[in-house]
Amino acid sequence: MVSCVVTAASWSLLPSAKVVAKTLALPFVEDIDALDSGVALVVDIDCSWLQRLQAPRLGPVHVDFASADMLHRRKAGHNEPLGRAIGVKDNLCPRVFDATAGLGRDAFVMADLGCFVALSEASRPLNYLLREAVARALISSNIKVVQAANRMQVMTGDSAHHEVEGFDVIYIDPMFPERSKSAAVKKDLATIQA
Repeated sequence: MVSCVVTAASWSLLPSAKVVAKTLALPFVEDIDALDSGVALVVDIDCSWLQRLQAPRLGPVHVDFASADMLHRRKAGHNEPLGRAIGVKDNLCPRVFDATAGLGRDAFVMADLGCFVALSEASRPLNYLLREAVARALISSNIKVVQAANRMQVMTGDSAHHEVEGFDVIYIDPMFPERSKSAAVKKDLATIQA
């Protein structure tokens, strides 16, 4: 069983998807309809996504720092609990090493608060989505999104292999395995855990 494959959102993007698969050292599959387990990184021209392949096939998981959800979190400003937890005060914005970047939402909030954030994500598909999202954010029409993206640096590989000297905060937000007796896991977490 393969945990993640790469495919294209349309036939015209097959060559691009093959390059991404080779770069990430992941299997390329032209048609994911026959697959019933794992996750697919679907390469698209504007915004690639992760698609869970087993039933139920939950909707796509994107990383978009200019989305309505992220803009809603931006409105919280310095009252954002995350900002208080990492020590953001007035003009004091710590340098943050996000050792478990995931979908980058917390990292974006920290960058939006003025912090320089180095994002480390060991998952190659998630790392790809983060890089793509930062690149899109850098050309956003929203200047605040552009400013935050300029303070984000996506790093390759496992956080255990990165030098953390010079950072004021090491941020760790692990994804815990599903519990059998709890509320349903959100779509994006269920897709990532697949």
